[in-house]
Amino acid sequence: CSDGGFLGALCGLMIDAYLFKLENCHVIGGVINYQGSATKACVGGLVGEIVNEESRDGCDFSGLGCSADASVTCASTISGEAGAAGIGGLIGLSANVSPLTIKGSFFHGSVYTPSTSHVGLVYGLSDFTPTVTSVYYQSTMTGTNYVTTESNANATKVDGTTTTWSTAVTNMNDAISNDITGYQYVLKEGASCPVMEKK
Repeated sequence: CSDGGFLGALCGLMIDAYLFKLENCHVIGGVINYQGSATKACVGGLVGEIVNEESRDGCDFSGLGCSADASVTCASTISGEAGAAGIGGLIGLSANVSPLTIKGSFFHGSVYTPSTSHVGLVYGLSDFTPTVTSVYYQSTMTGTNYVTTESNANATKVDGTTTTWSTAVTNMNDAISNDITGYQYVLKEGASCPVMEKK
């Protein structure tokens, strides 16, 4: 985690991520917990913040066939301006990233913050509306003073009745079939969420 308050299991802060693809990356278990004193904190299950210094052609980021099965927490009370923080199950915050694409991915776990933050179970905050395709979550979101982002509405909740993990696995595999050819999601007996395995 850098002094700026950026924390992710794979990457805390990613700058100028032009034409960048994050494929078949998974966080299995654990806690991603920011406890620093920065005035701005961006925390994500995979990436804390993705930022490009300006918006232009090529300023895109794709998360394809990725997942986080973990607790994402910003335990510190952030003292910065309202909305300065982004806390997300997969991505904390993205700025000047267009298009931002998340496809065939899921978050299973929990998100918590006591601070004034933009919080979502997929991404915390994005200044461009991401393209979300076959993305699922089975998660809880708790805390105080947070603003729920549209990321929850853009993804599908696995409630075990209307939508099951079995359905999610089929749809996620279909969505990434042309991007990740050697792997597929499987739901093992007794497992709480899918895993990615070689075909």
